[in-house]
Amino acid sequence: MTITQIRYFVEAARQMSFTKAAEQMFTIQQVVSKQVKRLEEEAGCPFFERRSGRLYLTEAGRILYDFWSRMLMEQEEALERARHTVQSSGRIIRIGTLAISSIQDRLAEAISTVRVQ
Repeated sequence: MTITQIRYFVEAARQMSFTKAAEQMFTIQQVVSKQVKRLEEEAGCPFFERRSGRLYLTEAGRILYDFWSRMLMEQEEALERARHTVQSSGRIIRIGTLAISSIQDRLAEAISTVRVQ
């Protein structure tokens, strides 16, 4: 379970669309739906019902959406407070993360489009 997968799920639930979530997350629909599917498999329960091309949150999905959307807001608030504290002290610390799962998906997509001649 990665923070990126959780972000994809929260955005898909907010938009009720993998395509719209992908647009908001600057990626493609297949990446979002694959990562949400992996998250569902790891959790052992579906978060969405997929009917007639539309998404509906399951009860488990509603519970996790409520929790994870609050968690992501609190994370952003904590980061903002941390940045403010550092900036007021005159020092800046930058911390970055690399979402390996999204790179793996993009690499796999790129490889699958290359034809061996």
